Amino acid sequence: MGAPLLVALLGRRAAGPLLVTLTVDLVLTSSLCIGLSRLHSTNKHGTRVAVGTVLRGIAANPLPWAIIAGAVTSAFSLALPNPVMQTLGFLADAASPVDLFAIGALLARSQMATDAPIPRSDYMPLALIKSILHPLLVLSIGHGAIYLGIAVDQFSLKVITLATALPLVPAT
Repeated sequence: MGAPLLVALLGRRAAGPLLVTLTVDLVLTSSLCIGLSRLHSTNKHGTRVAVGTVLRGIAANPLPWAIIAGAVTSAFSLALPNPVMQTLGFLADAASPVDLFAIGALLARSQMATDAPIPRSDYMPLALIKSILHPLLVLSIGHGAIYLGIAVDQFSLKVITLATALPLVPAT
């Protein structure tokens, strides 16, 4: 939900750096999370089976495929028929409200699954790292790259830094 809000706030020029950032973050973060969640099967079935399971999980994730399809469509200036574009427009307009509903349902489900509230010590350190430390690290690396003479656009660095500060909501 944060991505469309960032584009609305910063303009269409932010879409490129934002999508690249989200794609890299999605692939790396998802891959790492899927890999870590499958580590327990290494002892039961061996490393080869665990790696195969991780790779199948990554390949089955529809988000990177959608981004790749959009990039290919854009790169080759492919145009979809107008009725398809109108339908996609309707879906895009509905994405934010549906996302809010899904977040609410996810939070409600997590509270119903347990009688006791989740202690803040279970999630607060990771939330602070993701929301504060991660963007500061990205901003520092960006400024370091500029200092070393690497051509990094200040606007793109701002977009990338803001994108890394966006909260992650697991798709369940």
